[in-house]
Amino acid sequence: MNKIIYIIILFFVYSVSNGQALSEGNWQGIIDYGEQKVPFSFQVSGSNIILVNGEEERMISNHIVEGDSILIPMTPFDVTLKAKYTSTTMNGFWIKEYRSSRLPFTATYGQPRFKNGPEPSIQIDSKWSITFKGSGGTTYPGVGVFKQNGNKITGTIMTEVSDYRYFEGVLYGDSIKLTAFDGTHAFLFIGKWENEEWTGEIYYDR
Repeated sequence: MNKIIYIIILFFVYSVSNGQALSEGNWQGIIDYGEQKVPFSFQVSGSNIILVNGEEERMISNHIVEGDSILIPMTPFDVTLKAKYTSTTMNGFWIKEYRSSRLPFTATYGQPRFKNGPEPSIQIDSKWSITFKGSGGTTYPGVGVFKQNGNKITGTIMTEVSDYRYFEGVLYGDSIKLTAFDGTHAFLFIGKWENEEWTGEIYYDR
């Protein structure tokens, strides 16, 4: 009996020590859409992973580490981030089980959501009327409410039926990039100031 207990204890200690602790602090994650990438920010604090989108934070405390793999469930939806990891990197997939979808996902410790770039040549700190145009030619209205601090942008975009939660992004010269990632949705808005109006595109995975 003593010999069996001794073997089990040795195996348990080995399994735990075989993994690495995630470096605490700020991380940059990236969802890869192919033609575009969606950068986002999260923090590691103790046993918690915190998704950060402007004023909104979502805490995830039930991630699972097994050896060199990490699984981050986005409950209550059947969505996960699954990756091989080190203390400063992650490399894997953003998986939506309910529709058999997976997109490449990477993360790097100590990197900002967006790198610094040219100073903005336009101000967007205000409320804006938005017209969304579908691929079939349909349109529907929305409202964007943004706060600007230098070239950093936060805010939200609302429609008649819902909103896109909170965004965070940058304004480089006359171009803007905004992203939001709540675990289940990954949004990217890109736009350019031309002829006294913003025009651009939205990318997301349904």
